[in-house]
Amino acid sequence: MADRIGFTGRVDYTLPYNLKVGFSFWTGDVMSKGGSASQLGLRRGTKLGSMTIVSPHLWWQYGGWDVRFVGAFVDVNNAKRTGDDLGNTIPSEQRGYYVQVAYDIFRLFKIDEQELYVFGIYEDIDAHAKVPQGSVKPDGHKLKVYNVGLSYKPHPLVAIKTDYARLDYSPNKKDENEYRLTLGFMF
Repeated sequence: MADRIGFTGRVDYTLPYNLKVGFSFWTGDVMSKGGSASQLGLRRGTKLGSMTIVSPHLWWQYGGWDVRFVGAFVDVNNAKRTGDDLGNTIPSEQRGYYVQVAYDIFRLFKIDEQELYVFGIYEDIDAHAKVPQGSVKPDGHKLKVYNVGLSYKPHPLVAIKTDYARLDYSPNKKDENEYRLTLGFMF
């Protein structure tokens, strides 16, 4: 059961050449779940502050190209109260974005029933862009992801994807390499 109300919305606008731009948002209260917050004298369900998320987006599909941009800006009011003495800092601001460029190479062979996209994605995330005064940003709070791969769609609602991702963390956290194979579907 929820005893606080949140608000969400989305605005999209379609321009010529199938270019879509817009933004979405969510705003609402942040509540205590108990746990370590109870050590601070906060009961489960105590209002800790509020949060607002704003996300601009752009999507262009044309002639086999699929280009996307999604950003996210998060503002947490009263973040100092939501941290704890165990070093878990709640950021007062987070931000990030990703850009994806993909091309359906089956179009070169005039295959219309299926799609095979070669893609590249770049992500830039700062999970602790701002923290309350006196708080310490955790190691690895900044992340840049470089991702390349293939996505095969035998049906518009099914995708088989293989990709490589390089995860570059900063500061003071070891970078990672990931190799992935996934099956996705919508129903």
